[in-house]
Amino acid sequence: ADGTPNLSFGHAGVAQMPLAAGSAEDDAVALAIDSKGRITICAQDGRSSSFAMGRFNPDGTVDQTYHHGKLSVAVFPALDNADDTPVAFALNSNGAAVVVGNSVGGSDLIYIQPAIALYTGDPS
Repeated sequence: ADGTPNLSFGHAGVAQMPLAAGSAEDDAVALAIDSKGRITICAQDGRSSSFAMGRFNPDGTVDQTYHHGKLSVAVFPALDNADDTPVAFALNSNGAAVVVGNSVGGSDLIYIQPAIALYTGDPS
């Protein structure tokens, strides 16, 4: 491989996930490729500062079977001004994702707690 973009992937070699409604930006943190070649991404939802997951098909199109083709957001019980940051995730054999990170809250963002979320995988 010579490192040039694969123009058959997504749109001219790149793919993007639609932003969550009302979000200014969503930041990708990590990705994993499952046994079917699908690309699962872990992100921070810019609107709610929460964990978010999305999935692409091997050809770079958004997987419409995964949360209706949108980011799936996990919101933790709110502390004042909560800011939840995913750090890492792993997929199990059926595509379920376990996401770990931090939940920071309080009026001065002084409370830091470990946080974990589980997203369901394929029913098959």
